[in-house]
Formats: sequence, structure tokens, C-alpha cells
Amino acid sequence: MNEWKKKYKVEKGTKVFICDPKYPDVRDSLLARGWVENKDYISHCFDLKWNFKAKDCDFNSLQDHQLLNHFPSTSTVTTKVGLTHSLRNLQWFCETPPDTFYPRCFDCTIQEEFEEFIQDFKATKAQSILKLYVHQTR
Repeated sequence: MNEWKKKYKVEKGTKVFICDPKYPDVRDSLLARGWVENKDYISHCFDLKWNFKAKDCDFNSLQDHQLLNHFPSTSTVTTKVGLTHSLRNLQWFCETPPDTFYPRCFDCTIQEEFEEFIQDFKATKAQSILKLYVHQTR
């Protein structure tokens, strides 16, 4: 890391990051805080690496000072789809249905759920139109 900083004339205490282009706001925020960007996406010279997917993270070669925006083997609770599936399975362990504390959600990669989403969307739209009509006629 020190060699990389020397090569790019970065001061010793300055933090270095690598950021996926899908996150321009993260990039801009880090630059505004004085961090320096390493544009070599496969480089191991960084203090923080912000990836789009956890599978792009090399968790085994991290040094103590390095941080990633993902955790290994946690997609069950750290992704929306993983959390959705986990909460649906909650009924096997608890009598409280997830619908009482978690918003409606669908895994649109599953055809049946995608079709269920379309039906739910249409029903919600129709209901909102009816409510608007009733409100206007009062």
C-alpha cells in the first residue's frame, strides 16, 4: 500500500478507496472527505472497497485495516430477497405473521411471485382509484 501511495503521490495518512461505478454518490462523498480513489478495481491497495456484489469480494485476502461493504455468507439477512424468504419461513417458528410488521414483498425472479406482484399492483391501483372517486364525491 505504501508503494502505491508513493507511486501516486498520496500522503501517508490519506485513506484510499475503490468504488464500483454504480455508486457515484458513495464515490463523491468519499472524495469530499479527502479520500483518494484507486481506479484499479482489482487492486489490493485500498482502505475501503465498495462493490456491487458480495461475490466480487475477496474476503480471504483482506488485511486488518481493509473494509468491504459486504459480509461473507450473510445474504439470508443482508439482501432484500434473502430477508423476504427468511421472514416467510418465520411462520414455522413463531405465530406472528410477517405481514403484521413487514411490508408486502415479492421475489420477482420467481415467475409465480412475479405474477402475484402484477395482480397485487393492479388491485392496489384499482383500490386507490376507487378511494379517490369516493373522496371526490363526498
